[in-house]
Amino acid sequence: MKISSITVKVLFASVSILLIGKYNGADCSENDCGEYGTCNESTNTCTCLDTFIQVSSNVCGCEPESCGGRGECINPLTGVCDCDDPFVPWGNAICDCLNDEVYDHETEECMDDLCMDNTCSGRGHCIDPVRGVCECYDGYEPIEPGVCGCPIDRPIHAYGGFFGGECVEDRCIENLCGGSPKHGARGDCVDPVDGECICDAGFENDYYDPSICTCPDGEVFDDDSGECMESACAGNNCCGRGFCVDHEDGWCNCDEPFEAVAPGICECPRGLFYDYYSDQCIPDACYFDYYYYYYYYYNYQPKFPIRRELFQDFLPCSGRGECVDSYTGRCECNAPFVPDEGLECICPQDQVEHEIMGEETCVDNLCIGNSCSGRGNCIDPISGLCDCIAPFLQ
Repeated sequence: MKISSITVKVLFASVSILLIGKYNGADCSENDCGEYGTCNESTNTCTCLDTFIQVSSNVCGCEPESCGGRGECINPLTGVCDCDDPFVPWGNAICDCLNDEVYDHETEECMDDLCMDNTCSGRGHCIDPVRGVCECYDGYEPIEPGVCGCPIDRPIHAYGGFFGGECVEDRCIENLCGGSPKHGARGDCVDPVDGECICDAGFENDYYDPSICTCPDGEVFDDDSGECMESACAGNNCCGRGFCVDHEDGWCNCDEPFEAVAPGICECPRGLFYDYYSDQCIPDACYFDYYYYYYYYYNYQPKFPIRRELFQDFLPCSGRGECVDSYTGRCECNAPFVPDEGLECICPQDQVEHEIMGEETCVDNLCIGNSCSGRGNCIDPISGLCDCIAPFLQ
């Protein structure tokens, strides 16, 4: 029960008289000014702590009006207060809330200390014990009293790293798992940090990015049907010289200097062949550009029929065999022709070219050993015809 003010004043006066009689005239060697002051040696007077007064020349104590306006001091020597509700005495003429409470100046009541045991989610520190408001570390924002969380534009907390994680974007927002507005999502996003998806039937996670659902190996997505279909690029390595880009027919995008000559095939350009030693495309000694010569004679020699003999001097192996060495142009000739220094196919030395029933062949040279009786010169190796000296005749 609270002590009346008259009783407090009587007690206060009694203690003051007692203290004055005890310390009056003492110097600092005999005077410690009590528990709540220090003695000034030059004046032998006391300097009192806050909320205390000098109740005599040698003693500091509280006055009845001390205790912060929340009660009355009932013992000037000890500073004990008779506190108003809801405050309790703490000594030193202090009336305050309980240890786990704080005073709310708006409501003028003692409230639970909301900063006690409040870690602010481990991402800040509490600065308002009445409302539990947190001051959050960089990268975080106050979400509600006592909680520091990620901002709206980066709402997901990804754990890991030196500082225990960071706020990142929610990768599940608008994640169609590799799908499109036209065909819809290809699965369900289940991890907002990595965006990982659980794919629908017929699809599987991309090897490098689990947030994308793709067609299985060997298949490609058909935009018309919205389903996976078998790809012509499956197993097609483009001869190791490019990569397949045409899933319908299998054509390749070839590396330099190769060219796509057919679906799935990358080769050296026309007139060149691949040299394994230098890993380069080099001129092909066996190459003959039929297209060029046919085009030339068709456009610029219209009076001449397109006949094989027009190209005889240009064709590999004279058109009478097969070029078997792209480095040297060496030929393997059709019988009865033989290679001339390996680059052309000609008749043997004692024979000459002759056409029989539209087919080229070699026949004996009838001018060899034919002296025309010493009376002329052989002029036709096929027939052995002589050009005789007058007056002689064949």
